[in-house]
Amino acid sequence: MPLVEVIRGERTSDLTVVTIFELAKKMGKMPVVVKDGPGFLVNRLLLPYMAEAAFLLQEGMAIEVVDKAYVSEFGMPMGPFELMDAVGLDVCVKVLKIFKKAYGARIELALPWKN
Repeated sequence: MPLVEVIRGERTSDLTVVTIFELAKKMGKMPVVVKDGPGFLVNRLLLPYMAEAAFLLQEGMAIEVVDKAYVSEFGMPMGPFELMDAVGLDVCVKVLKIFKKAYGARIELALPWKN
């Protein structure tokens, strides 16, 4: 994975952030600096990606069709359901609950455990 999230905590010094940022670049990575919080950057971007797939499934679209479209039409390395399978549904549900608690109404659930 080329992306490295450099997490700035409340007491992280500028020197620490710059040092880690530069180290990541020297390693051939693409560093991004983000605040400490639920999901950092990547997971906050993945949530809408995976949620939309769940909405499509709810509307009757086949898992294989959704995954194929995400790969062929949008250039993703794998479809959302393949990703959920690789990560584990238990992990996905746990992250989703953490996001719901942290972001409230900003997170719309398309899953049986909505209420």
